[in-house]
Amino acid sequence: MLTLNDSSLYECKPFYGMEIERRLCSSTYGRGKGAPGYTRRTQQRRVAMSLWETVRECPNSVMESLTRMYVDEFDQLLQDLLPKEPLLKTSATKLCFADKIFLVFIWITKYEEYSVLALLFGISRTVVCNLIDIALPILCDHFKQFIPNKLPRGARSSCLDRKIIAIVDSTIHATKRPPRDQHLHYNSNYKRHGMLTHLLVTFNGDIAAVQTNVLGRVHDSTAARRNELFPKVLGKNRFALGDPGYAGVSWVVAGFKTNQLKTPEARRFDTVSRAEQAQVEHVNNFIKKCQVLSKTNMFRQGLEKHVACVFIVCGWFNWMKWTFGKFS
Repeated sequence: MLTLNDSSLYECKPFYGMEIERRLCSSTYGRGKGAPGYTRRTQQRRVAMSLWETVRECPNSVMESLTRMYVDEFDQLLQDLLPKEPLLKTSATKLCFADKIFLVFIWITKYEEYSVLALLFGISRTVVCNLIDIALPILCDHFKQFIPNKLPRGARSSCLDRKIIAIVDSTIHATKRPPRDQHLHYNSNYKRHGMLTHLLVTFNGDIAAVQTNVLGRVHDSTAARRNELFPKVLGKNRFALGDPGYAGVSWVVAGFKTNQLKTPEARRFDTVSRAEQAQVEHVNNFIKKCQVLSKTNMFRQGLEKHVACVFIVCGWFNWMKWTFGKFS
């Protein structure tokens, strides 16, 4: 008969949960009170051993599946956030600073239920909620500094024209159906209620500026006309490349719809335009894989936390690109 401690159960572990479960069920860390071999020292060792210390012994693929970062990248993030440690004094006294940040990033990446995180870290659901409430504004302030709201000097321009120096695109983040004014939040294109985020991305793949908390009903071109930040970032007589949804916006060079491709020039323009706009899809792909901002998982924790997650994830993308050269 197989038992929880039988190693044959874990010979093929297809996802990170098996590795964590194996370590939590190991002879030292997993024995409960009253089990054979349980001593006071065993209890002390259980309390002293953090989940982060457990996971960092696992392969990098385990860490990446949990937080989308490798161990050395997470270590660097902890060093950057160390001055903010006094601000994270919460009722989660049994968690070390690394475990608190680890918990929040698991929530951002996986959007697990509070009860699952409480079970994983050995704290109550209320403590998890309070920790996320306190940590999100701190992380938001930290990562917003990596969204420059300006274009770097010598930024690459489009092959179509030197005056086209950025790409604009939008993405939706699913939210639960609001109790009233539901039509304002419903997007007929994505067929769901949600909040829109517009991104201004350079041809180097950096996020230059972000506009979020746009009602799901608002069309891309309407939101772009009301956007005062992006034209200011671009500067005078500078433009951004966009899809056909941005047609009619003064600072956007919009692509053609399929039924407009009637000449060879239009078809060549469309080919180059779509190829260059692929740069922004790499950014969108990173954002959508963070489950708090996905198209499918409905966010239920309120607008303020949702907006904070947008700035955290966008700043986090730039931080990993600039610090470790990822996504290049």
